[in-house]
Amino acid sequence: FKGYEQEDFRVFKKNFVSYILCSGIQSVTRRLEILQGVLQGPALTYYITEVLPNLQEQQREDEPVTITTALEMMEQYFVSEYDIQKYKERFFAIKQRYNESPKAFLGRVRDAAYEANIRGEDRIQSQFKTGLLPAIQKHCTRMCAVTHENILRMAEGYWDAER
Repeated sequence: FKGYEQEDFRVFKKNFVSYILCSGIQSVTRRLEILQGVLQGPALTYYITEVLPNLQEQQREDEPVTITTALEMMEQYFVSEYDIQKYKERFFAIKQRYNESPKAFLGRVRDAAYEANIRGEDRIQSQFKTGLLPAIQKHCTRMCAVTHENILRMAEGYWDAER
């Protein structure tokens, strides 16, 4: 991650955390060394000048130093309100693809909600319902599906029958 305007820090963070968890690295020091090793350009400069001194200050105050603290500081710096707004627009425009099952679509809706900092389950379920393919929406309406569980079950049933 270099920290340039078009780069997405959240994607970097997700991949970095996945790598750390898959590789089984337990040492916080080693995790921070790896983080520093993969950063470049403005991101590395910010890490060295802002994040490391903050972590060293925490250590002096006998507070536990964590990789989460470092990543949160970087996320606050590299993810702007404009980025969040862009994610929100993407979330509210999300629609089910013709070759996508309702469960896969729900997963995409949840990912988009996470990126847009949308935490309310009601909003996620509402966007799922409105983003379903029109034929599936009609089927769910005809079957009187009201709850999220019923809508998902009816949508999956329709999807399986029509495939």
